[in-house]
Amino acid sequence: MKKLKKGFTLIELLVAISIIGILMGIVGPKVFDLLTSSTKTKYSSIFSAWVTQLTQYKSHYGHFPPFLYEEEEGVAIKIDDEDLHDAFLASLKGKVRDETGSWVSLAEDLIKQNRENREFHSFGDNEFLGDGKVIGYDDLYVLIDQDGDGAIELSDELVEDILESLEQDFSSSQIDEIDKEVFGVVNHSVIIFLLQNTLDDDDDEKYKEDVSNVFSWNIDKYFD
Repeated sequence: MKKLKKGFTLIELLVAISIIGILMGIVGPKVFDLLTSSTKTKYSSIFSAWVTQLTQYKSHYGHFPPFLYEEEEGVAIKIDDEDLHDAFLASLKGKVRDETGSWVSLAEDLIKQNRENREFHSFGDNEFLGDGKVIGYDDLYVLIDQDGDGAIELSDELVEDILESLEQDFSSSQIDEIDKEVFGVVNHSVIIFLLQNTLDDDDDEKYKEDVSNVFSWNIDKYFD
């Protein structure tokens, strides 16, 4: 006579599922925060490398890439279209990427961004999204010190945009205590940052990322 194996009852299964759900509710957010923090650290490191190479560009040519002067100091250049994206790559790499992801020589309209086709930065695969755009594409901002005083004075509008974006990271009371005049002066010759994703309904979701508010300079110091 075969001995029947005892299985789980429906109540036991429901209890087990409930426990798993509770554990996921506790552990899940912590795992997500850890992954997001790791991604932010990676992005911050890459932005810092870009800043360094743009500084080397200026040391070599005596000026920053021409496309970064298209706005007045304090107004960010936003890398959110093909022309600006190619100008950014041309400036740092001396080449651009084609549809296959291969690096190709600069066309006439891009030569002015890097007239010697000099490579200041060797891009790695981890610096690109799946469709060949640099990380942060569509929400990536670059500003330079145009008057050579060693600092960048952000426009009032940009200060407001950054602080509004930081509302997801800091409390309203912390943000209200910020001295905007101090916050709006960054003592660097180049800064790069990624604000929260602001895609409209008709924007391309493939550029949507799980990381936001990454800065090449120390933002946290204003909230200590």
